[in-house]
Amino acid sequence: MNGYVNEPPGKAPIPENEEAIPIDTFPSRQADTSMMKKWGVNDRENLKKWLLTFGYGRWKKLREVMSEGGAYTTKPIPEIRSFATALVRTVGENLPLEKHELKKNLTKMIQETEEDFYIPPRIKDWGQMVRQRAVPWAKRLDMLWRIKDLIRKFKKQYQTDPKWGNLLNFMSSSAFYGQRPSSWWTRRHDVDLIRGTYKHGYANYTAMRSDPQLSFSQVDTDGTFKEFPSADTITRRLKKLMIAIEKIEEYDFEQEQQFFESTDWNSNEKLVLLKLITEYGVPLNLEGKNDWNLMKEKMDGLVPGNDKGANSIERMVQHLRMLAQHTIHPEEDQEDVKDADGFSMSIEQAENLQNNFNKLQFVRKHILKNGSELFNNELASLQKATEKLKSESEELKPWLSEEWKCEVHDRGLLNALADNGLEHVRCISDNPEYGFSGMQISPELVNERIQYLCEFFRTITNLQKYSKKKRPPEELTFDEKGQIRPVMPVKKTKTSNFVVPRDEEGNVEFPLMINNSLTILNLGEIETERPAYHSGRNIFPIGFKSIREHTSMFNPKERMQYLCEILDGGPKPLFKVTPMKEKEPIENQAILKDSCTGCWIVICNKVNELQRSRRSKVTVSGTDRFGLW
Repeated sequence: MNGYVNEPPGKAPIPENEEAIPIDTFPSRQADTSMMKKWGVNDRENLKKWLLTFGYGRWKKLREVMSEGGAYTTKPIPEIRSFATALVRTVGENLPLEKHELKKNLTKMIQETEEDFYIPPRIKDWGQMVRQRAVPWAKRLDMLWRIKDLIRKFKKQYQTDPKWGNLLNFMSSSAFYGQRPSSWWTRRHDVDLIRGTYKHGYANYTAMRSDPQLSFSQVDTDGTFKEFPSADTITRRLKKLMIAIEKIEEYDFEQEQQFFESTDWNSNEKLVLLKLITEYGVPLNLEGKNDWNLMKEKMDGLVPGNDKGANSIERMVQHLRMLAQHTIHPEEDQEDVKDADGFSMSIEQAENLQNNFNKLQFVRKHILKNGSELFNNELASLQKATEKLKSESEELKPWLSEEWKCEVHDRGLLNALADNGLEHVRCISDNPEYGFSGMQISPELVNERIQYLCEFFRTITNLQKYSKKKRPPEELTFDEKGQIRPVMPVKKTKTSNFVVPRDEEGNVEFPLMINNSLTILNLGEIETERPAYHSGRNIFPIGFKSIREHTSMFNPKERMQYLCEILDGGPKPLFKVTPMKEKEPIENQAILKDSCTGCWIVICNKVNELQRSRRSKVTVSGTDRFGLW
């Protein structure tokens, strides 16, 4: 026996006992084949996209976003709910056995009414990715459901005037300490992270940062060198919060807020650590992570008989930084900002801590990271900017003199700052260790130049690409005159787990399917004599062919295939993209340009016009669309 009573074809099985209930059980309901035909592939993909963005149960929101832009017709809520339920069931049915609790959570969230249609859970309706992504999709749906439940209960209590600052009052202050996305992150940002996810959708942090009703819009990352955390870091914070909330049975939104917990640190120990992190910050180890063991050694030297370990120091640094944040930007009901031990700091102390700490972290984690990669790669630009300063100013400042060399003196300033902190770098005059032998510079001018350097490198828009590579910081070497030898950046080769299918003779087998939307038909031949056929980043082989699946340039509700080709154009290559119908190119619609990006901009502009998109600028990577890496 399989545990089910036989039913007529098309009906969900009826279990003999509760233990046998699968997630797709819908007793005595006939599968609605007409409705299944009414919803095409694009309709289901559109629903899947927004369901994984806003979550199950947000029916009005789903109906609103699914029809934005006019590309899709507005669907009735019963239809949306029926297909959303089918997707949830499909995800649940593809979870591994050990995820039975997660599967149970999906079962509990399902909502059905008599007016709904029964859509059976089928892999072919939602794509093969369901099998591969069942666990992360189920976790996301579960988390979005719990966010919806939290917001629903909160709005029920505050029907007319929501006091959003109270959203997480039921949580203890200890829940907010660990793994904060950034040093300036407070409880208020956690509140707005949950609120923003409900309002703008999962991981839509760009919209959250531009929303004036959320605190993220007030974060000044340029003026204070604050690091706005990456999307992955913020998402990890959201997941951590929701796991902590899940363990709490009742939400007491009126519970008095406790911003800080009592500690075993006395006021003198806190003052010593406050001064240390204001002037020195937190150093990094060879892996580019905060070196709390070195911080303990420094505290041992400053506090006789210090009994605070590395973990305690780490928590106290977070404690002091959060106290500084609350001192500068107190919450609505905070008047006299103190921690639970009665310790407080002045606004000047708080601002110095925030500004200096952020500056030190910026130098260590960005400018000098990966063997000073950012500094080395932008050295020519820095020299050019400094030369411009020399031509425009008649002031008597060291970096405006002929003796100042950016690769020596600016590198020395930044390395001295990273090695020893602000107090030491102010006394760098005549210091041969950092290239300042015979060079005089006042503490005030040191501060001014460091501020300029930080602002200069802050304007570099491609910081993210430097943060992905991990190397130990450079070790300074000196020549016979005590001058720092420049260190050239070392480039690493990217690796891939993709296995290329080959025949018995080792030849690549075509067509080569890279993923569901890209297939390589021909790798072409590399042209070595003509320089326009290759660059520092890409090679453009003559005869290269690929097929890319993308939204149709004729019907935005459908997807179609595009044949991408690289042709011999004489001095430089020509790029051709041809839409395909029934696997045959439509030659009279072919797009021919002198760049692969140019071809795809034409396609994306046509798609945007059909979708009535309000985007004023199209951004697309042609090399990515072609399949060139």
